[in-house]
Amino acid sequence: MSPNLHMNSGGVAHDNDFSTHNNSHATNHIYLHPGPNHGEFDNWMRQIGSLLQVAPAYTALKPALELITATFAPQRLFLISHAALPELDVDAYIEILVVMDENRSTSKQLMKSFLKMACFRQKEVIINFDTSFNIEKGINSGHPHYCAFCKEEFLVFSGSPYRLPMPSVETMDELTAELPEKFNQLILQSDRFLVEAQRLIENQSANLAALMLHQCLEYMYKNILFIYGRDFYKTHRLSKLQPKVGKFFPQLRGQIDETTIYLLDSTHDAITAPHYDVGEIWNAQGVFKDVECTLKSMKSVFQTRMRLLFGDDK
Repeated sequence: MSPNLHMNSGGVAHDNDFSTHNNSHATNHIYLHPGPNHGEFDNWMRQIGSLLQVAPAYTALKPALELITATFAPQRLFLISHAALPELDVDAYIEILVVMDENRSTSKQLMKSFLKMACFRQKEVIINFDTSFNIEKGINSGHPHYCAFCKEEFLVFSGSPYRLPMPSVETMDELTAELPEKFNQLILQSDRFLVEAQRLIENQSANLAALMLHQCLEYMYKNILFIYGRDFYKTHRLSKLQPKVGKFFPQLRGQIDETTIYLLDSTHDAITAPHYDVGEIWNAQGVFKDVECTLKSMKSVFQTRMRLLFGDDK
């Protein structure tokens, strides 16, 4: 074995390294192009037995991950674990990104149904799909989600013979500085809608308060999608925006009751109707509390996600 080849403590192969490293904390075995060292590569593959290796904490998920790789032959799998925030009643989540070859024609709906069945014992598992083309394009253009998530430290499977593209240090420094600033501006404006809603509730203007509560969530969701997904959605329906936000912040998926979302959407649609009175239909103060709790959770989830994806000092 060449002295220039090594396996680091994270279990990630570098410089066409196909040696083994006995480390119980290893999280990744990454498939790199073997080049001229076919013998070393074959020996390494026999010893690890698979391209997939996950940390002991995810043992219960390994059968589902193996099923994903066997059935759909993805190019890569990324996995991130989000800790619970018990003080805000936010559950822990495991987030899996399945990266497919864009040239393969597979029904996303079929894949989602299949994977939902495969992971039915793991209630707090979120699975998203994307293509290698989107990810590489996103990393090259400084897309916040792809640059932060699609890194070797979160990679648990790779069937690709090529190394992951990496954003430049300058790009990561810019994202680390810009994201908190943009997020703080977003929260500040959302708080203003919430304050106005409370003032209107106290003045017995429940209809206008309901509009402010709807606007608070709509503004927050749309701007999250614009900041993290670079897409601006024209719809006013919270029921359509909330699931899309879950791609970037999975812990927010269950933070606000579906009934609250339905009430706010219905009110937004019907509030100009003659004699429409929110006070006769639902409790504006109760809905206010739901929206307020969601905003508080959003702040904490963002901070913990920044530390997880960009480093403990963020």
